[in-house]
Amino acid sequence: MLQSYSVSRDAAADQGRSYSRHGQGFTLVEVVISLAVLSMIVLAATTALRSFAKVQGTIQHHVERLENMRMGIEFIRESLAGAVPVARSGGLQTYFGGDKDHLIWVSPLSRVGASGIQVMRLSVSEDKNLILQFEPYVSPLTRPDWQSLESHVIAGPDVSLEFGYREGFGEPWVEEWPFALANPVSLRLNVMVGERYWPELIVNLGFIQRKGF
Repeated sequence: MLQSYSVSRDAAADQGRSYSRHGQGFTLVEVVISLAVLSMIVLAATTALRSFAKVQGTIQHHVERLENMRMGIEFIRESLAGAVPVARSGGLQTYFGGDKDHLIWVSPLSRVGASGIQVMRLSVSEDKNLILQFEPYVSPLTRPDWQSLESHVIAGPDVSLEFGYREGFGEPWVEEWPFALANPVSLRLNVMVGERYWPELIVNLGFIQRKGF
């Protein structure tokens, strides 16, 4: 009976010591390990969030660039398709001419708030941006001062530009179109921004015969 009581007392003492250890909370080593693990989790989460934000920014940049490219192509297509062969130099030429890296023509420009027909110039600026300049068409004898006109950036930077002109359907493309008595029937435009080409743009011009104003 005495032995049984001694065993029970020892067991109760062990259980009391176990409860006592648990009641004291975490040890310093356990706290340090927990903080280290928590720091690693926070660092991993922060890195993942930064990577996600960077990827999202890159995707947004590409989306905006593609949208700008689409709008630029559509704007150029509409302006060229509406080219009006008005008189130039006293009626001896039409106001349509250019070479492989710039073009001058006359067209309505209502999309940007300008009224009437405008003399327009599409070219690459010195800082390698694709720019559009324009001013109202006044008479066959007036010439825009392109150096003083405002430049509207369509795409850039690091743009290269190449035009092609075709006199008739089925005819070969040429790199220059001097001011003549008629506009070409088709115009080809290749634009490269950085190392990426825009889709090739071929426009059939709506007006062929010269119109005097």
